Amino acid sequence: MSDIWHPIDQSSTNEICKIIIADDHPILLHGVEKILATDKNISIVATAKTVAETFKALETFPCDILICDYSFYGDDLPDGLPMIKKIRQLYPPLKIIILSARDDLGTARNTLECGVFGFVRKNSDMRNVINAVQEVRFGNKFTDTATTQDMLKNLLSLGKGERSPTVGRVSFTPKEIETIRLLQRGLTLTEIADLTNRSVKTVSAHKQLLMKKLGTKSNIEFFHMLSNEQLVSSITSR
Repeated sequence: MSDIWHPIDQSSTNEICKIIIADDHPILLHGVEKILATDKNISIVATAKTVAETFKALETFPCDILICDYSFYGDDLPDGLPMIKKIRQLYPPLKIIILSARDDLGTARNTLECGVFGFVRKNSDMRNVINAVQEVRFGNKFTDTATTQDMLKNLLSLGKGERSPTVGRVSFTPKEIETIRLLQRGLTLTEIADLTNRSVKTVSAHKQLLMKKLGTKSNIEFFHMLSNEQLVSSITSR
């Protein structure tokens, strides 16, 4: 077994999500592995501790998602946005979730604009990593709660949050209403799937349709809309 990365059980089905984790902090790397190991639908196919090892792992082990540190201190190769752009260029279908010790809004915004699907602050609850994978594997964007709140505050401060919701003109099916209520309670896609006896993929598809119906283009806008008084009132009365 190589000391650069280690392949784990690679037997998979259509439901298995293959993941590579790259971080220069061994303790955090182990912690993320341990958290992800609790999900039977996730297979960690490789880990890496440097930028070079990350590219080698990507070349060697096909995967669906890369969970990657933003900064690799003391590394010989570029990290941050140049690294992300190169990975996006070499592996266009790959979905990337960034784990970052930097909690400034600019870093989060720049990575998302660069094509990253998820952004999780390292000082947030590490269960966000599982939530991020659940969202990202089905093509949704994800940011941890603190980052989402910062983005929303910035959006509102720019006067872009004063939308005129069309909630009153939107009709929802009973299953959509149920999904909205559960999302408003803060349940994850997997928790909703377990509670309603649906697959995570089906719940994700319902969420995407709801986002389209409500005219929202991101998770930030969508979850902001879920707290809209008109929507809350509309759903409560049904």
